[in-house]
Amino acid sequence: MADSINTTVTDKVAFGAPGFVPRNNQDGGLATTAAALEKGAISSAVKSTTGDGYYFVKLVDSNDSQVNYEYIHIPLTVFARQLVAIEDEGKVTELIKIPEISTTNE
Repeated sequence: MADSINTTVTDKVAFGAPGFVPRNNQDGGLATTAAALEKGAISSAVKSTTGDGYYFVKLVDSNDSQVNYEYIHIPLTVFARQLVAIEDEGKVTELIKIPEISTTNE
């Protein structure tokens, strides 16, 4: 998963495969997310608990008490750099309307 994304972004996307962990592992909700998936399925984006990016989780295997999953972590810097790039290319139009406010006391 990470290799295909790394070809399209300038920052590195991190890959992890912790092996079997408890279903309620203290990993920011990744094990819980994996436990809700079908074997081989990939989750939608999961926001990191530290706010530094997003995760996509793939369930490799599971049993009654444990899950084995892989994940990729996409740092927010990737999004920020891509946004700056499309703004620099003139592909973003900002439409903001600010109403006039009277500054005199009537």
